[in-house]
This record gives sequence, structure tokens and C-alpha cells, in this order.
Amino acid sequence: MNIAIVGAGAWGTAMALHANKCGHHISLFPRDQKELNTLITHRENVNYFPGFLLPDEIKLTLDFNLLESSEVIFVACPSVGLDDMCHIIKQHQLPKGCCVISLCKGLPYDSLTFPSDIIKSSITTSFAILSGPTHAKEVAKGLPTNVDLASKDEYITQIADKLNFKTIGIRCTDDIKGVELGSCLKNIYAIGAGILDGMELGDNFRCAYITSAIKEISNIGVNLGGLRETFYGASGLGDLMATCSGVWSRNRTFGERIGRGETTEKILATSIAAIEGYKTSKIFFNECSRLMLDTPIMKRIYNIIYGGKSLEEADFLSCIH
Repeated sequence: MNIAIVGAGAWGTAMALHANKCGHHISLFPRDQKELNTLITHRENVNYFPGFLLPDEIKLTLDFNLLESSEVIFVACPSVGLDDMCHIIKQHQLPKGCCVISLCKGLPYDSLTFPSDIIKSSITTSFAILSGPTHAKEVAKGLPTNVDLASKDEYITQIADKLNFKTIGIRCTDDIKGVELGSCLKNIYAIGAGILDGMELGDNFRCAYITSAIKEISNIGVNLGGLRETFYGASGLGDLMATCSGVWSRNRTFGERIGRGETTEKILATSIAAIEGYKTSKIFFNECSRLMLDTPIMKRIYNIIYGGKSLEEADFLSCIH
């Protein structure tokens, strides 16, 4: 397949390396000319994903006319940049049967608007959402994982078959809403897991927390239109466990610093990368409050990072059972 990957951050680069191993023709589109020059010079993503050489077979380019011959287009930008990426894509005549696959995890706006909403409103082609436990370095190293690929199009299974290569197992589902909800909600609850790590309460209690968290996530998800089974799959429980446990997780690290006594303001002021769960927690807290859903863990996380309450005042540990 001819595959275009728009966005050359860590996840986009890792997907390019994986798809190249699958034997596909890959065009990787960085953010701008400066980034392109760096990639061409070093054949390595020294800014966002150092340590992995890009094979010569991967074409590094900003020639978006190549989209017009692409069978699959992965959108691998941060969620806040999805609007701009879709604007670029819709200026080109995509071939019949082309599928746009979002790799975004998060909400683009300060509202309950999902990546699929933006793609549907701007691109008149098939689309899908891919999510699951996908730490980029492990994917690039060829370590195994499983993911969910959500689409309403039946032929998505054919694309999945062509990307199923030894290390990534892909389960197809039509539950787009559930997969997107899982990819957003896990960031909020990873903050809570990080708080426990900062308080040095151990692995056992973190596992107990994750057990409580997935129950709450699935209840929220079902009320917002997802299927319960999705939240116990790769894009739900799988991604939650990875994000709650990985030392690389920005959201978990954010929570860990809170658990050690730092303030939200200080952490945000010294963090370079976006902490998706911070913004997302406010959006979902407001929506769950509107729907009068019982979300004791989310409520306490919100009260800590937005309400200024201490861990003791928020009574954080009492909601884990």
C-alpha cells in the first residue's frame, strides 16, 4: 500500500517504521521545512524521536500532492493540530477507497469534540480511529502490542490485515465513540495513578486503583455512547494500564509530581509537552456533572488540579475500593 503519515512526532515516526517493516511504501510528512531538512540530513528524528534511523525506503517530504495517490493516510499530529491537518488534506483529491486513520489521543478543543467529529466534517472519505497501548519506542523497537481500529467501513479489515505484522495485533470494531472515549479518559485516570506513585503507595495499590478506575471509565463511556466491551479491550483497559504504569507517561508523571507535593501551577509552568489529561479532566468533569453521573475518582482528581484542594482535603484515597 501507499501510506502517507502526516505528522513526524514520536508516534508518527514509530508508525512509519512499523508500516515500512510491513513492506508498504511510506511518505512521512514533518511539520515544516526546517524539520524536513533535519530529518533528511540525519535520517533520524533527532528532535522528537532520537535513536531510530529512518530507512531510505521511507520518503521524507512536504509534497502533499502525494496524498492523491495514497491508499491510507495516518494523521499523527497532536489533537490540537488536527484542524490544520484536515484543512491540508481536504485540499487534495483523494483516491477512491482512501482511508484517513487518526492516531490522535485527546480532545482538540475545550469541548467534547472528538477527532472523528473534525474528520467527518471536513473530509468526505472513509476514516478510522486507531488506539491502544502504543508507547512509541516499543512500537519502533518491534515489541508486541494489540490495538483497536475503529471504523464503520467493512473493508477496514483489509487494511488491518495489511498492517498486522508480527508485532502489532489489530482488532477491528465499529465502536468509534468507545475507542475515542477510552483514549481520552485514560489520560485523566493516569494522573490519579501518578498521584499514588508520588505518595509511594506501591504497585499493589496502583493495581487496586486501576481496577476501580476502569469501572468508572466504562460507566462514563457507556453513558456517552460507547460499548462496555470496548472499555475492557486494548483501547480501554489496555491503554489505561500502560498510561498508568509507564515511566514515559506525561499524565502519570504530572500526577506523580502532585503526589510529591508540587502545585499544579508549578508543574504546568515547567512542563514542555502538553498534559492531555489536565484539559480533558475539566471537560469530562463538567459533562459528567451535567449528566449527574457518579464519578468519585474523577471528581477528586478535578478538585486537586483545578480546585486547589490538597490530597487530604480531596480525600483521594477513599474512592479506591
